[in-house]
Amino acid sequence: LLNIVNTAIKNVPYYRDRYKEINSLSDFKSQIKFIDKDEVMGNWENFISSGTSKSKIITGTTGGTSGKPLKLVIPKNRYVFELGTLYTMWANVGWKGQTRAVLRNTILSDGVTFKINPLKKELIFDGFRTSEVHYNAVYTTMKRYNIRFLHAYPSSAYQFCVYIKKNKLDTSIFQAFFLGSEGLLEEQRTLFKELDIKIYHWYGHSEKLVLGGYCENSDLIHIEPTYGYFELIDEQGEHISEIGKVGEIVGTTFHNKYMPLLRYRTGDF
Repeated sequence: LLNIVNTAIKNVPYYRDRYKEINSLSDFKSQIKFIDKDEVMGNWENFISSGTSKSKIITGTTGGTSGKPLKLVIPKNRYVFELGTLYTMWANVGWKGQTRAVLRNTILSDGVTFKINPLKKELIFDGFRTSEVHYNAVYTTMKRYNIRFLHAYPSSAYQFCVYIKKNKLDTSIFQAFFLGSEGLLEEQRTLFKELDIKIYHWYGHSEKLVLGGYCENSDLIHIEPTYGYFELIDEQGEHISEIGKVGEIVGTTFHNKYMPLLRYRTGDF
């Protein structure tokens, strides 16, 4: 944490104009002020590290679900940290690198049931088809090839399970569903439990500051401490330590030196 903060203070105009080098966690909390999406958008160019090589970065945006999307500069090698952390988290439900079925944001051509990503060991289905014929193809393909893990949006997995329940299909062929990129609704959780399907749900966001998922044998979220620095604050910006109290998630990157966001208020609670 101290390394990324001091690197930002040295190289990023926004921080360089405001702060001096810090030496402790106490310095970090007392000196570095919270920022939010509006602050970043209003000072965007000043959040980019001086001398950033275009060969090392790509640009992206947040989802924009809470207003205008934020343009982001992120390292090309971000997947090293993101996938490494995710794969470690998935081990909590027994995943050891086996092939996964994927039911997310892919659109396939008519007549194509699935495509294969050999590098990530994924068998990818069309995430926008919702017919019983399609869900039957997903189920029978997973059963045929003994694919026991499904990576999906919670909403996609839920619709798939509606089909499974209606047709009284055997769910013992599944070991776990990996569910991310959306919140998990209680009606979805109830159906997965009714069908005795183990789920692994996690929290992340486009800014890539905080990542966390279910603890082993629990549906409590464990924030991964190697990915970024997590804080939870109340409306006055004070730290929350009381169990059960709702607060806003604040994140600080560990791995993006090109556009480092420090103490960024995510707007997520």
